Amino acid sequence: MPGEDADEEYWIGSTTGALNAALAISYTNVAVGFGVSFESAISGRVSASSWDFGDGVVLSNRPYASHTWAAPGDYAVALRAYNNDYPAGIAATATVHVVIQPVHYVVASGSSPSAPYSSWTSAATNIQSAVDAATVPGALVLVSNGVYQTGLRAVYGISNRVAITKPVTVRSANGPSVTRIVGYRVPTFVYGSAAVRCVYLTNGAMLAGFTLTNGATQASGDQSRQQSGGALTVNWETLSSPTAC
Repeated sequence: MPGEDADEEYWIGSTTGALNAALAISYTNVAVGFGVSFESAISGRVSASSWDFGDGVVLSNRPYASHTWAAPGDYAVALRAYNNDYPAGIAATATVHVVIQPVHYVVASGSSPSAPYSSWTSAATNIQSAVDAATVPGALVLVSNGVYQTGLRAVYGISNRVAITKPVTVRSANGPSVTRIVGYRVPTFVYGSAAVRCVYLTNGAMLAGFTLTNGATQASGDQSRQQSGGALTVNWETLSSPTAC
């Protein structure tokens, strides 16, 4: 009898025969509290399945799952498929390495920037540099008070003061009243090839606690990417290909 997922059929009653299990995982190295997505691929007649995330949490009969871990460590994740011939299950496994959230600091008036900007004294002087230095999904870019109007990153043919194209959080330390991201408007015309949008975000990225001002876009080109969102634009795109196991 078909079950809940078109690719995996759960059978009621006696189920026998060969089973194969595989899983796909979005990330294998993340910060504490960052959600990792899983997808199962089970072939054969299966009566039940389970996810074991290595921290005491187990979910049953779900072709898709998402999980976060509350403490750093290496967690063995197992997907198991069961039937009468395999009462102990056939397993596919992956290891997720979870670390304490890395923090990358930004101070507009800093004098000794040194990547990866892991302290206030070695902080980046523009936000984009700190975003570029963040390599762990779930990392935090923490920004001190100031006016941020330097640093550029082009995405889809338009310059952005800050382009967050990875799953990290960029947050001001003391809120939007004292922390500004400033774009650039072409004199007289506002729009044009030299314009600078304030912020570009992709899926999985987060921006919090900033005032965005003076941003602009191009006068021509793709309407959804190059002519929209002078202050902020969000485009949904694939951040990484799932890892199969």
